[in-house]
Amino acid sequence: MLALTDVKPGCECMVKWFFADRDIEENMRCLGIGQGSRLQVVSRSKGHLIIAPENGRRIALSEDIAKRIKV
Repeated sequence: MLALTDVKPGCECMVKWFFADRDIEENMRCLGIGQGSRLQVVSRSKGHLIIAPENGRRIALSEDIAKRIKV
């Protein structure tokens, strides 16, 4: 299992689990990111990751949040 920050841009992966407080967890689910969801790391820039969940949106995550997502 890897942290999302360890996934190279262009690679697709499946979320195994993530650890966050209830508000962040709820917001992540609304954006299509949860246990079992598939996503692609689009790019990495200045401490942020840009990801694309299956729903086609592009979302920027701070490195701190991305470290809590295990794939």
